Amino acid sequence: MYEHKPEKLIQDLKEEKGAAISYLLKQTRLPGYRSGSAGSLGKDTLESIQHDAVLLAIQKIKSNQFHPELGTIVSYTRGIIKYMILNECRSQKNNSFPLDDALLDSYSEPVREFSMQMERISALTQILERMHSPCRELIHYRYLDPRPDQEVLEQNITGLSNLNSIRATRSECLKKLAAMASHYKHLFHEI
Repeated sequence: MYEHKPEKLIQDLKEEKGAAISYLLKQTRLPGYRSGSAGSLGKDTLESIQHDAVLLAIQKIKSNQFHPELGTIVSYTRGIIKYMILNECRSQKNNSFPLDDALLDSYSEPVREFSMQMERISALTQILERMHSPCRELIHYRYLDPRPDQEVLEQNITGLSNLNSIRATRSECLKKLAAMASHYKHLFHEI
């Protein structure tokens, strides 16, 4: 039903439709669970984590914090599950990972990249919230919700009167952004 319709899945999750939630739960089922392994998290705990992760993913969709251009909602939810499991293990001071290596393999490099990209977007959003207008809007509509400068001008989003002032002001804003982002360098070192 949703396999080749990611937009419909996201919309139905936003509306909290049961079929969409069931599909996401099925797609994020935890592989390789070993019941009874010493010091591992119990099956109930893992299922609870999975359900909490799905609820969190739905929250992120509803608050427009999920960005489908960066990956699928299934990958995103798997990433949430992975980090929730690791946090639970840390909180229990449990050094043994409760799942087979198949779980780590299924969350391989694309999920790490996706998670890093989400951290970058979150950091950028936090910085933008501290910036004043028109910088906040200029950077937002250039990089987070890309729109042509002409459209920004025509819709009078920034209050600036011509394309040259938009470009010059954005350049100054990017300098301010770079200064404000200095304590987030670890997120942007590769860029």
